Amino acid sequence: MVEVVTLGEAMLRTVDSTAGRLQTVGGAELNVAVALAQLGRKARWLSAVGDDAAGWRILDEASRVGVDTTSVLILPQYSTGEYSVDHAATKVEYQRADSTFANLSHTMFKPSLRQLLGGAKWLHLTGITPLLGNLPRGVWSTALATAELDGIKISLDFNHRSGLGEWDELWRVVEPHLRKIHLLTLSESDLENINRKSGLLNGTPTIEEMVEAVRSRWLVTWVACTVKRPQPDGSQSRWSTVAGPDGVVSTRETPTSQCPVEPLGGGDAWLAALLDGMLDDMALEDNLIRADRYAALVQTSPGDLSTITKSQLDGDFTDATLERLKSAKTIAILRGTKPDLMVERAKELVAAGITALEITLDSTSAFATLQRLRAELPPDILLGVGTVSRPLEQLPEANSHGAVFCLAANFPEDMISVAENLQMLPVVGAADLDQVAKAVAAGARAVKLFHAEHDWDEGTLSQCQVNHPDITFVPVGGVGLGDRARWESLGFTLLGMGEKLAGSDLKA
Repeated sequence: MVEVVTLGEAMLRTVDSTAGRLQTVGGAELNVAVALAQLGRKARWLSAVGDDAAGWRILDEASRVGVDTTSVLILPQYSTGEYSVDHAATKVEYQRADSTFANLSHTMFKPSLRQLLGGAKWLHLTGITPLLGNLPRGVWSTALATAELDGIKISLDFNHRSGLGEWDELWRVVEPHLRKIHLLTLSESDLENINRKSGLLNGTPTIEEMVEAVRSRWLVTWVACTVKRPQPDGSQSRWSTVAGPDGVVSTRETPTSQCPVEPLGGGDAWLAALLDGMLDDMALEDNLIRADRYAALVQTSPGDLSTITKSQLDGDFTDATLERLKSAKTIAILRGTKPDLMVERAKELVAAGITALEITLDSTSAFATLQRLRAELPPDILLGVGTVSRPLEQLPEANSHGAVFCLAANFPEDMISVAENLQMLPVVGAADLDQVAKAVAAGARAVKLFHAEHDWDEGTLSQCQVNHPDITFVPVGGVGLGDRARWESLGFTLLGMGEKLAGSDLKA
């Protein structure tokens, strides 16, 4: 049975940057539904899309991770909303004025909204929907009233977007409904605006004081605020505060730090993780710390939609990546001077069952190729980079384009620390037993045995495993599918395969 229902618009986002063009799917309410599905929850997304490429892509990406999209309406007479971001010109352009969602009425849902909400524990809404037009506002208010009538808890992210209307306009819509809300999420600026507009507190109150003042004034069960602070080293410090029946809890003193590569989706991920914890009756402080961490993890990969699963959140992210690589059994290594052919070959390999791909950084347009693969392949495909020689320079960019693991033929001194700071799994290279020992002593959990076919005899390979039984070894170099049985008989199940798998025609 569905646990959380979200209602709102999703769009196709096109980003133009110096690294090229990238298309992703996103929308605040869909982002929450996807994150909840990644965390193992039964989430239903209610919306409308056009019978067009953008609409079908949105439905495909949402349903692929387990979101219930069966009640999303397809209205062929309208187009799915889209928007574009030009980072160089710092410009955002929307194509949503007469979008499918802007023409959605609550009477279009068959079965009714009440039936679609039936059995859910939470309904999640945002302040975006009521500013999209009279019809979406009607859907929003009907859903809210239905949830209240049927005893479904209501989560509302105020989420004011200045491009849709004035802040005061949204406040006039939302304020009469606040007593119905169980969880109200506010940005720092929204919180300050409410305090100013309503005259709650004088002077310069803290965030902790303001969330409690809002909760007390309108009798909201929980009022939350998330805060992001850029740091001089390029990282971002994130913390949160929630006022509830038992008082105010804040993670201000223990912020989560990250190096974000995606500006969007963090707040939605945070809210999804908080709801996930509330559904399990998790202690509020533990829940906030966990939600902060989830938001940080989600912003380490491009795109609005979360690719971070429950096991990755609740365990070590890089450990989870290692386990996924071990399950994949094969890392397909793509190296070449023909980017288009590399992308084509990658798709062929994925279609054949390969789930982990490495793009070597000595390939032509390696980062652009990586970016294309992240946009065009399913989100559960593991992407990594190889031939890493300058970790501090190369890994942040690789990570920004979707790489979650990295390999080197040798052992760059700072590779492990730089990779793990970015939540990337480092696989350091070794050509002999001494280099293996050095990598393990430095904290490596996975070691690439380079030129495995020619430079490692069976006795030395056996000694690796005897000396380091907890290390995952990845034989690379001259290894092919035909060799798998022999390598597995020697105890090696994760193999790196280059030309023998991907082909030699990728080079000029």
